Amino acid sequence: MNKNNNNEKQELAYNWIENKACVAVGRLLITPYDWSLFIATIIIWSFGGSIFSYSGNANFDMSIVTNEYTKNLSMFAIAIGFFFSTKRSNILIGLGIGNYLLCFGSVIMSKTLFAQGVIGELLLKPLSIFCFLLLLKNMWILAVDRAVNKEVK
Repeated sequence: MNKNNNNEKQELAYNWIENKACVAVGRLLITPYDWSLFIATIIIWSFGGSIFSYSGNANFDMSIVTNEYTKNLSMFAIAIGFFFSTKRSNILIGLGIGNYLLCFGSVIMSKTLFAQGVIGELLLKPLSIFCFLLLLKNMWILAVDRAVNKEVK
């Protein structure tokens, strides 16, 4: 009997840590006026190859990698949006398509000679990162908060 109680207490301890982590991530993503997303955009943009560039001479380009990951994850969000049938899923589909187009435009504009890639690196890339973080926020709301999903009309 004591072994069952110990296993239950241990299981509750794991759930407690998981719950604390979920609450922390939710509080970071969902803030008034999306100030945390704006700060995260600046951090990801600066360390993602725009300000601090990285070259390993092995065809690794940090700015392209950041855009490729966000493009792939926006495709995943579009698939999630088609899987569910709530209004929030339509928001995911719209943000996913918009983010994919922003990432695609950012790669094209940062690698061309038009204005030396400034438009892609200084305008489109931060917009695509912010749109991606909005996408993550809406995916988090879809997964966790049922009350907010019912309020969206």
